[in-house]
Amino acid sequence: MDLISTPIFALVGPLILGGSILANVVPMLPFILWVGVILGWMVLVVEAVIASPLWAVAHLAPDGDGVVGRGGQGYMLVLSLTLRPALMVLGLICAIAIIVPIGELLNSTFADVFRMSVMQDNASWGGLTTVVVGVCLYAALMVTIITKVFGLIHVIPDNVLRWIGGGVDNMLGQNAQPLAGAAEGQSTALLGAGVAAGAMTNQLGNKLAGAAKEHAARQAREDEHNERQDDAALEGLERSREKAWNAEEKAEGSTSASSQDRAADAQTRHGQAAVNVASRMDEGFGERLAEARQADQGTGGTAAQDALIASEASNGPDAQPYQRALAEAQAAFGKAQQHAQASQTLARNGALTGQGGGAGMSMADKAAAQAQALDSGAGDHYSSRQQAVDAAAAADPSFAQGLDEARAAGNEQAFVSEKAQWAGVREDAMRKRLAEGDQNVKPLRASDAILRRAAQDGVL
Repeated sequence: MDLISTPIFALVGPLILGGSILANVVPMLPFILWVGVILGWMVLVVEAVIASPLWAVAHLAPDGDGVVGRGGQGYMLVLSLTLRPALMVLGLICAIAIIVPIGELLNSTFADVFRMSVMQDNASWGGLTTVVVGVCLYAALMVTIITKVFGLIHVIPDNVLRWIGGGVDNMLGQNAQPLAGAAEGQSTALLGAGVAAGAMTNQLGNKLAGAAKEHAARQAREDEHNERQDDAALEGLERSREKAWNAEEKAEGSTSASSQDRAADAQTRHGQAAVNVASRMDEGFGERLAEARQADQGTGGTAAQDALIASEASNGPDAQPYQRALAEAQAAFGKAQQHAQASQTLARNGALTGQGGGAGMSMADKAAAQAQALDSGAGDHYSSRQQAVDAAAAADPSFAQGLDEARAAGNEQAFVSEKAQWAGVREDAMRKRLAEGDQNVKPLRASDAILRRAAQDGVL
């Protein structure tokens, strides 16, 4: 706060000072000079009263010229004393007449000359302090002009009698000038202090301007760095989204547990990338996410993070961008969990789900092993329809998605019945091709095999 208030007060102070001098001191200068001249004339009157006896005696000096003797100078002083009031008034009238064109000349030219001579190509802060200096300079110049012009009040009475040989001293000016000089000197000193304050403010302002530029440059660098990080996060999300889609397509038509594992890993990375983007979109969420992850460190799981995402994820019309990113992350994490369950089911059931044999086993051999597992009863058995349906959904994410849609529409029974019927049709087709020795035959999908086992168990 002090860094701001100090230069402001240092700038406003000289402006107020200059304005006060122009508003109060300048209008009073003619009166001050007039009072000084009146004081000087009264001093002359007192001097004349005291010196008149001596002046009368001077007429008796035998070595003088003519009748007046050595008192001739006294007559000039008496004439000067008599004419000075009228000459003072005449000087005041002349000063009033002269100050108008002089003031108009100053007012009409000062601003333009100052702007062209001083203010060209100044920085914004330097221009502000230059304005302060200009106000102080104008006030000092106006004080000097008023003092000089209204000095005619004592200049004319003191000097006009010289034209007729009355070489008198500057009697009135000796009293008027100190009063006006005091006012002028004090005004000039105050204005000088204001100019000095303006110069100091200019230095401080330049330092503040430099600090502000440095701060702006640093902020610009930070913004640029943050922008690059935001772009990198968005690019990472796009890459992870594409990889998740590719893995999803490969896992959808595969009965391999490894395909499900790869799809689960891709979806997990996709969800994490979406969470990172959301944390960069909203600083408040980023702080809450950091707290949730810190809480999860003690448990070794992701319960706090999952709860936070579930509470803030939204795809509604009024949802914020970071909430939409969280909704994408939540969906990706859900798919990753489905693929992980499918991998476990496929690995556990082995030949029943087409996973029998090694990596070099052909698809026809896997189909044959699957048919043998169905015939021999190898693999899991199910005691209820719901258990079989849940196992099929766990083994096949595409079946799980269709099941969720059917449940939402209230058509679960019809969906499962149709899938079970088609599973029987595909088993018959597979066995027929195996009997014909077709080497291109493929094993049943995991969900079809589980539904066939459930049909064998009599729970459908």
